[in-house]
Amino acid sequence: MLIVPGALFILLAALLLNSLFRFESRISFLVSLLILSYANLVLVSEVASLFSQINMWFYLLGHLIIVLFAWIYWQHSGKPQLFYCFNNGKWIIWREFLPWGKAPALYVFGIGVLLLYIAGFGFILVFPQNNYDSMTYHLSRVGYWMQHNSLAPWPTPNPRQTTYPINAEVGLLWTMLFWGSDQLSGLVNWIAALGSMAAIFGVARIIGASRSQSLFAVLIWATFPQVVLQSATTQNDLLAAFFFISMLYYLYLGLQEGGKGELILSAISFGLAIGTKTTTFFALPGLAVSGLIAWLLIGPVAVPRLVNWVFMSILGIGMFGGFTYVQNWLYYGNPISVPEWMAYAVDPPIPRHDMFVGSLFSYAYQFLDLSGIPGGLRTALFVVKAEVAQVLALTLQIPERFSWFYSLRQVINQPYAINEGVAWFGPHSVFLIFPSAVAQFVWGLRRRDYIRISIFCIALGYLFTLSALQEWTPYKGRYFIIAISVLAPLISFLYYPNKKHGIFHWIVVVIALWVMVWSVTLNSSRPLVGANAVSRMSKTGARMLNNPAMVPVIEMLEEHVPLDSTIATRIGANHWDYPLFGPQFTREIIPLDPQYPGIDIQALLEAQAAYLLISPRERPFLQIPLELSLIGEESGW
Repeated sequence: MLIVPGALFILLAALLLNSLFRFESRISFLVSLLILSYANLVLVSEVASLFSQINMWFYLLGHLIIVLFAWIYWQHSGKPQLFYCFNNGKWIIWREFLPWGKAPALYVFGIGVLLLYIAGFGFILVFPQNNYDSMTYHLSRVGYWMQHNSLAPWPTPNPRQTTYPINAEVGLLWTMLFWGSDQLSGLVNWIAALGSMAAIFGVARIIGASRSQSLFAVLIWATFPQVVLQSATTQNDLLAAFFFISMLYYLYLGLQEGGKGELILSAISFGLAIGTKTTTFFALPGLAVSGLIAWLLIGPVAVPRLVNWVFMSILGIGMFGGFTYVQNWLYYGNPISVPEWMAYAVDPPIPRHDMFVGSLFSYAYQFLDLSGIPGGLRTALFVVKAEVAQVLALTLQIPERFSWFYSLRQVINQPYAINEGVAWFGPHSVFLIFPSAVAQFVWGLRRRDYIRISIFCIALGYLFTLSALQEWTPYKGRYFIIAISVLAPLISFLYYPNKKHGIFHWIVVVIALWVMVWSVTLNSSRPLVGANAVSRMSKTGARMLNNPAMVPVIEMLEEHVPLDSTIATRIGANHWDYPLFGPQFTREIIPLDPQYPGIDIQALLEAQAAYLLISPRERPFLQIPLELSLIGEESGW
């Protein structure tokens, strides 16, 4: 396996390029190292696709070429020190924090979070990915990319696989190409979580927080159930949040110091965020308002810096974020997705006002999250919460039907299990984030601090824009990772390192650690205790934990279909096709054209498919040709 030299090539190129910025800040250095490394990966993936060369050897060649160009430019720039910001003993970071005796709660907090994220690293290595999005689109599209040697679209019943932004999945693709399985794929999000912590720390320092205060904010963010659960998965919200908060960090630095290097990195981060998830667009109205605020409060000096950043961002989006949107335009005539999906978004079946008001109410309701509270108490609190919400909904005249799929009654009365798909941010988030955000916004208005004001405006704009453009579903909690990450630095000012606030600190630490540990332990996608503990399951059982009905179907395939064969499929948009590839991606999967009303035997022959798998959803509408013989049947498949 060549994963070590591949990773070294990426890291060396990032180090060489990073040295050109001559950062004195270690946070700037570390975040930039991650940004430049991922930009390298995305750029090589785009070029590889254009030449239909999605394979390990082309990636190695591409990474090596970038190393050579970086080395030449580094030489031309006078060979700046690669680790300049760590000179004079600055690598001994722990000496710069308060001693144990002055901040015992903070040290306990840090050790607890560190241990759990180390455990999360272990979960990634031991347990297979098994959530709905990964099995139907995040990992599925990677399987097809490897099969086609290209990122170009193919006929599929699931447009998510071909139209959604690619940046998160090209990270998964890289690990799977170089490791030979998806065992390491969860590391993309895990590293994104660490990078987000560094960027949040950096923004907190910019707004005047001490190192201890900044660390406190980072640790609080790391304990939120949605964050910690998603950090061990192959979903893409956490990676989008990392790129977005990094963009803000370097933008604020560039506006303050006028450095073009910071603005360049902000633009690259922005491009990577746009190319990771379209939810980034929900932050644009607030970002535009914050730019106006910066111009008004900083004065004329901000104008050339903002103009430079805008032009750089256009370039950054073009290089590191626009690939999918251009490809969608060429294939589907729409940069975002297939026309029928866009028609639903542009002209929803529910009145826009009802959708907006109902979504705002529902998100506020869900932010009162009960994750981490023990079972009996949680049930009692949920009943009280639902009763209060029903009274408020009636008083505020919230429309009963503001979503095509869900009613207000379902929103209020339906409890959800804890997992990365539906988790929110825990009970402590409500009492830490929102008071901090409001207090710091007011402080910013009084002191004309554009960063505090812009942080508040971006997060609020994100909430309003999301509510106006997309209807509520129980799976939208993860969308808010971007907004919560933007607000997280403001939490830092709740920490005061003195005995007067010691009891408050300990209460917050205990609650946060309890919520984090409880959420991980009872994660319904990877339960660690009980009769369904994932450690007691086979790999197939753990993979299919969220879709147990698919287990006999996979067993039927293992019995009848060799791992090196070609299998055609007629399945629905929500069916799990990723497990069909086999553990080493040796099966070739050919999705038949979902628009064709029957089974095209000629298409099967041209694809050299020896087998055809038909889902229960498709089967009633298809007449099986006489040329085909039934060799297996399970649960309607």
